Amino acid sequence: SRYVVNDPVVQSTTSTATSSSTSAGMNFDGISSDGYIPPDTNLSVGDTQIVQVVNVSYAVYDKTTTTQLASGAIHSIFDALGAPCGTKDGGDPVVLYDKMAGRWLISQLEYNRNFRSNYVCVAVSQSSDASGSYNLYAIPFGQNLPDYFKLGVWPDAYYLSANSFQNGVSFIGANACAFPRSDML
Repeated sequence: SRYVVNDPVVQSTTSTATSSSTSAGMNFDGISSDGYIPPDTNLSVGDTQIVQVVNVSYAVYDKTTTTQLASGAIHSIFDALGAPCGTKDGGDPVVLYDKMAGRWLISQLEYNRNFRSNYVCVAVSQSSDASGSYNLYAIPFGQNLPDYFKLGVWPDAYYLSANSFQNGVSFIGANACAFPRSDML
């Protein structure tokens, strides 16, 4: 038999915001997508800085004044690693602020033309200054392209999830990875 039960916690009233209850925040122009479609925009806000990544570029801004403190190609952060992370940009960037440690994570995908060599490049700042030095990691995924990956911060690890495609073509499932946070810091 079928019966209907009312939800005891359903919202019964609505309200609308008035213009006096909101105020405009600080606005400023970020970096452009440089013609890439889609632009894969991503931004994170820390205690004193804002970091934006768009396709293959990054910018660091002062949170109070919005002055741009640093910018460039994402691969320039990975210069010390050499190829592939330090020589070209693969896109799908992600930036996160680790509030517990006061550190930044900047990452992007890297792959070769036939998708037989795939990496997620991860940079973890050595301080709360996103324009400073980073610990650098090139995480290999072999022939499995970790497409459109996402990162999360947890006390024990940095977690990654991705849609995996063998040789960049055949979907083979989802990946879930954990990178020990204390080691990466």
